[in-house]
Amino acid sequence: MSPATSPATVLRDLDRVVAAAEPQQRLGLALALNARVATLTAELAAQPPPAPTTDSEPAAKEHWLSADEALAVMGGKVNRKFLYRATRGMKFRKDLSRKNVLWEEAGLRRWIASRRS
Repeated sequence: MSPATSPATVLRDLDRVVAAAEPQQRLGLALALNARVATLTAELAAQPPPAPTTDSEPAAKEHWLSADEALAVMGGKVNRKFLYRATRGMKFRKDLSRKNVLWEEAGLRRWIASRRS
């Protein structure tokens, strides 16, 4: 669309035409505008919805921590035995085997914050 036919220019021209129309012409003008609005609406409805933009905040990707990394997140103030015992059954803990356990970082941080308050 060229600058001469920008939407703002078209709407200003339309306002002038409506203001200049005589009362008996306004019904025909309203019907013609309504038909164009219906056509535009039908064209928009027929188009597929726009793809979601990637500018919005992406879903947080899970980051799993080993025991050593989890201990570092806890500030190194607790021992490994406490970490295993205190988080048993928590949703942010994933037991791969008896000796191989992972902790989801965001969940572990939320748990730590809830214990501090």
